[in-house]
Amino acid sequence: APLRPRNVITWQPLSLVTGYIDLEYERAFGRRASAYVAPGVIFGRTTHVDGSSSAGLYAASLDVGGRWFPWADAPSGAFVDVGVGVYGSRFSAQRRERGTGVRGTLLLGYTAILVRHLVISVGAGVQLTRFASPGESFDEVEPLPMLRVALGGAL
Repeated sequence: APLRPRNVITWQPLSLVTGYIDLEYERAFGRRASAYVAPGVIFGRTTHVDGSSSAGLYAASLDVGGRWFPWADAPSGAFVDVGVGVYGSRFSAQRRERGTGVRGTLLLGYTAILVRHLVISVGAGVQLTRFASPGESFDEVEPLPMLRVALGGAL
């Protein structure tokens, strides 16, 4: 029997609506667990206080985490995902300030590997975020919904 794929590379096409682009690399360790790393960037257009506008890169992020596959078929099948991330922003979404954020995520999902290499992964959960402007303490924890629709390939 051929070996099952142990490595998955995905991106989330629906995130393009918000200007977010990430690339995730996941590696299975055994049949029940995997770990991932996902760098990302956010592009967009912003209006400055003086009324002018500009487009460009305004945030970068790095997320790491692990997935548990209770039915022992990592990196495919149903999973529980726990992750942490950091991001640096020229502007927060709400206040348009420079700053740094941290987040923790909890997600339930399912990954299918079709025709041995095509990956479709979906999930839903929550992320808890905190944001701080330079020289200020972190804001209150803010819970936000999280949706995963990822496409990619398995190696």
